[in-house]
Amino acid sequence: RTFQRYNCKDCSGQCIHDPQNPDNPLEFCAFQADYGADGSFSAYKVKDLAYFGGPHDTALSPQNWEEGMSGAVPDQASAFTFRLTFGCKVTDTGLFQTQLANGIAGMGPSDTAIWNQMKWDSVVPDAGFSLCFAPHRQAPTKEGVGAGAITFGGTDLQLHKTPMVYAKDSRLTQTDSPKYGVQLRKVYLRRHGGESVEADSLDEVLFELRDLNTTELNKGGVIIDSFTTGTYMRDILEEPFREQWNKIVDFEYTNDPLSLSAEEVAKLPTILIQIESADEQIVDVSD
Repeated sequence: RTFQRYNCKDCSGQCIHDPQNPDNPLEFCAFQADYGADGSFSAYKVKDLAYFGGPHDTALSPQNWEEGMSGAVPDQASAFTFRLTFGCKVTDTGLFQTQLANGIAGMGPSDTAIWNQMKWDSVVPDAGFSLCFAPHRQAPTKEGVGAGAITFGGTDLQLHKTPMVYAKDSRLTQTDSPKYGVQLRKVYLRRHGGESVEADSLDEVLFELRDLNTTELNKGGVIIDSFTTGTYMRDILEEPFREQWNKIVDFEYTNDPLSLSAEEVAKLPTILIQIESADEQIVDVSD
């Protein structure tokens, strides 16, 4: 058996004994996480062997890695097995009870992030990961829907339609920040929509939200967080956003529910957010 609980000796959180049996020496390393309105959970710290990918309906037997193997091939996934420290949930609230994804993967910039643990066991070449989101075109089911791809240890260029451009890491000015911080420069609405950063046609014209105070826009910090299921805009964007929207759409912007066809939704303006770029790039970056 490879599953192990952390004991009090190795626990950086709260160490408790089994409440169902106080005479049993079994120990639990407990911890909690609170995401405000999104929910919270309590768990105990454990470790086991794990791998990503593989068949959905069966577990793979252990296998040794050989030259040419790929974690993207389901039957070869267990060759990339690594030692994983994680939490077993005891209680939860909010989205952890109501949404399809009832757990959370630690992808933030920390020593115990999953991608860091994979690097420790040398199953990936670099400590990092990439998320590639795909358009959501299916009705949600309990089995989930195709939402994109995740690559551990780097980037899969086969998934790219445009060259990679890197954002400046604003955590460098924030001590021990557990989030990926960025600085916003500009916000645009693109007429007639489009699903890529690059326009699909000459009709897809950019309209910049004018007179934005970038100091106020970035006040308190701006983060990129794949756990957050929506994009939260600061209220200083509301007036310039409505102004540009009402110029390029034939109805006024509203937060009230609307009945639109798929074609009408596709023609709604696309929101483009320009982020301050990193100093080093693999392609030329201009304003």
